[in-house]
Formats: sequence, structure tokens, C-alpha cells
Amino acid sequence: MVMKRYPHGAAGEFFFMKRAPSPRPEWIELCSIEHGSGNVIDFPIVQDLAALLWVINLGCIDLNQWYARCDDVDRPDYLHFDLDPVPGADFRTVIDTASVSVVSLYKGSPHVHLVNDTGGLDRFGPAGTPPPTHSTAKKARSLSRRGARLENARVAGNLESRVLQMNAQ
Repeated sequence: MVMKRYPHGAAGEFFFMKRAPSPRPEWIELCSIEHGSGNVIDFPIVQDLAALLWVINLGCIDLNQWYARCDDVDRPDYLHFDLDPVPGADFRTVIDTASVSVVSLYKGSPHVHLVNDTGGLDRFGPAGTPPPTHSTAKKARSLSRRGARLENARVAGNLESRVLQMNAQ
């Protein structure tokens, strides 16, 4: 998981942290992912109450989960669309844009909506069987473009197709 840390409280400034800090408790599990630069980043795995309390104690209020399993980081389990209103758009426009993804991508599959911290909507749904990452990203980009055309770009859609660990099993 990528940690969004608020060391001075919820109203203070924040920063993102990928690497699990050291020192850390021995029982914190890690998912080591090699990036294109050759760097290996040890992401913390949060899958139990103790690990959750540990990241909260670090000042993590906003938890940014990963989208693939640690044992197969090239195959995300789901897609995330971050739909935020641009000037002149309201929340109804965000909802209407989100409905495009239900018809086009999920076709009756389970999906989840969350209101985000920018007044928009985060939409999560299954990636598929799962397809390889490049097909998932291609499918999501196509859907993002279609939604933008339908809504005349009144919603800033930020596609999240990062390949990160969601759950190590």
C-alpha cells in the first residue's frame, strides 16, 4: 500500500510514502516490487488489525490500497476511476459520468462507489479474468475517453491502472 501520511494531523500538510519505514515491527509483511528504474520498493502489506493500527500510528489517514496481488503484480484485480468535478460541473454530473462505466465496463459485475476528498467519486470494479496489465490499461483508457466525450470533459477522470499489491494470499 502507498501511505499518505499526515504527520501534523488531518488539517496539516501530507506526503506520500511508498517504502515501509525502518525500523518497523518484524510482523509487518512486505511486498517487494521492482520498478522500471531497477529500484525495488518494499511496500507494507496491511491485512490485519495490528498492521492497520501501525499505519494509523504513522499518521496515515488516507489509505491507498494496491490493485494486484503481491504474487502477480502484473495482473490487477480491479480498475479504479477517480472522477472529480471541474469548474462548472456538479456532483450530479460526476454520478452521470460514473454510470457510463457501469454500462460499458462492468455489465452487471459488482462495483463500489466511494465519495472522495475532492468532492468527486471513486469507482472500483473488477478488471476482468484478469487480463494482463496492458489490456486492462487499454480498456480503461478507452472507457475514460468515451466518458469524457459523453460529458464534454465536464468531469476530470483520472484513470488509476497502477499495478500494485492489494492482498498477499
